[in-house]
Amino acid sequence: MKVSGSDNLGPNLENDDLLFHYTRTSTALEKILHEGKIRLRLLTETNDPREYKDKILGAFGWSLRPEDNQQINAADKALRRILEKECRAMSFCANSKPTIVFNSGVRKEDGTANTVGWNKPRMWSQYGEDHHGICLAFSKNALKAEINTKKEIIKFFRDQHVMYELPGRPSIKSSTIDATRLRNEGVEVYCMNHIRDNAEALFFTKDIDYRDENEYRFILFDPDGKIEYIEIARSIKCLIQGDRTAGVYSPLIQELCIRYRIEQRKVLWDGGQAHLRSL
Repeated sequence: MKVSGSDNLGPNLENDDLLFHYTRTSTALEKILHEGKIRLRLLTETNDPREYKDKILGAFGWSLRPEDNQQINAADKALRRILEKECRAMSFCANSKPTIVFNSGVRKEDGTANTVGWNKPRMWSQYGEDHHGICLAFSKNALKAEINTKKEIIKFFRDQHVMYELPGRPSIKSSTIDATRLRNEGVEVYCMNHIRDNAEALFFTKDIDYRDENEYRFILFDPDGKIEYIEIARSIKCLIQGDRTAGVYSPLIQELCIRYRIEQRKVLWDGGQAHLRSL
């Protein structure tokens, strides 16, 4: 099905602006498309232990004094509160090669990686309901524009590709409190500066085992809990059914695609390869 007058990006699903979100059919149809918005999750809701577990390990500084302990404890609690309850994430697969961070600090693209965002068998299996689910394609620039409309209440926003590092290379700077700087800046100012200065290590670096996800991530600091959802009417571009998505959903899928003026595709596996078919 191709809707006349559609403002989608056409058949080129390898466009650099496209990002892909794999999910269950019920979530895609009953939540995201029916309600017209996509949810930003707290980091504690992810399945990565480097994110749902504590990130702050200790403190360092010059000439630590006994009276510094009170500020250090306050900063520790504030950083945990911000990271666990006030930072929200929205994650997608990108049409690009993931970057590997070696123990030496050298960064290099993974030349063997699959760069097609909709064609991720592991993602279809893990997040796309064992190929029964749906993959939604969004415009990155349109999502950013939508977030920009809320800039008055967003304290901090950053988006970029996630990088993947080898085991045993944690960022000590991002997981420890600089007591000297804390003393000079005060708890609240220091905590926000620490998060801004270490955003790449805190939010955009994962274990190399996740590299097949080739994740592109949005991070928002939402202390007042006002930005749990982002509207998608301007950013949704295509709906892709999985190889096993049940035909019973076809009428509803067609109705929703017409509502959003987007095209739909279906993944078909044949001869060990994934192919896209227009519907």
